[in-house]
Amino acid sequence: MLRHSQGQKTFHHPGVGTLELIYTDLTLLGDPTVSMTTYTAVPGSPTADSLALLGTWAQSQEEL
Repeated sequence: MLRHSQGQKTFHHPGVGTLELIYTDLTLLGDPTVSMTTYTAVPGSPTADSLALLGTWAQSQEEL
């Protein structure tokens, strides 16, 4: 099976709208069937601002 190790994905969040995230798939060297995927936003981008807003909202929910 062909796997992409990096690229960009677009997600739609009902609260903040479109999120353009860069992903990197990191494969465990000892077991190539195990991997971890990270998603990041370009600093200063609208997506980074949206993620910061979601983080603030999540933190406020924990304080309730």
